[in-house]
Amino acid sequence: MIIAGFGRFGQVAGRLLISCGFEAIVLDNDPDPIETLRKFGAKVFYGDATRLDLLHAVGADQALVLINTVYDNLTPTRLAQKHFPFLKLVVRDPDMGHPRPQGPPSNTATQEASSEPLQRHGKSGAHGHDTGVHVPDGTGHP
Repeated sequence: MIIAGFGRFGQVAGRLLISCGFEAIVLDNDPDPIETLRKFGAKVFYGDATRLDLLHAVGADQALVLINTVYDNLTPTRLAQKHFPFLKLVVRDPDMGHPRPQGPPSNTATQEASSEPLQRHGKSGAHGHDTGVHVPDGTGHP
């Protein structure tokens, strides 16, 4: 699994999926989270997710999932759709409330920028399987 962008949303996605046993490679163009992640032994690459050579370098041709959390995510999403059509895409949508001219391709799921829906739907996991993760919803019910 590749996480492009390790801001607030990417961190929540990464922590949730890594805690479920999924391996992740992080690609980010901000040196601060990269330095922190490397201290913990994470696989991290510095660079821009809009560059096809970097997507190849991080293993997009062998990965199963790309979680695209960068703010301007259209270019990385289109690159992945064109060059890695088998890759499942989860795309952070910072503007989910506005209508889209067309729906996402079948290999793409969009997720609004708030981390709450990610936590609520986290049990679907990176591969579409139930990971058995229970995320409390504040109601006191499982």
